[in-house]
Amino acid sequence: GHVVVETALEKNYQVRAADVKTDRLDSMRNSGLEKVQVDITKKETLNHLMNEVTGVISTVGLWQEKHNNYISICCAKSSYS
Repeated sequence: GHVVVETALEKNYQVRAADVKTDRLDSMRNSGLEKVQVDITKKETLNHLMNEVTGVISTVGLWQEKHNNYISICCAKSSYS
């Protein structure tokens, strides 16, 4: 997910990145990045994040240290209102 976020920001998209833990994005300093810590396994916690979003990219990976599944969701738009 980190590479997807970086690429979108490099292309001047505004990015809303949602994950259970957003600390993986702490090193990224960009005014176009909005980090949202939320339970991404529940549809009802994601609904409000989809407002005014033109594209959704979902990346699925594995936490190596715990061997638990996680999902990162990156919402990109050229500009948010």
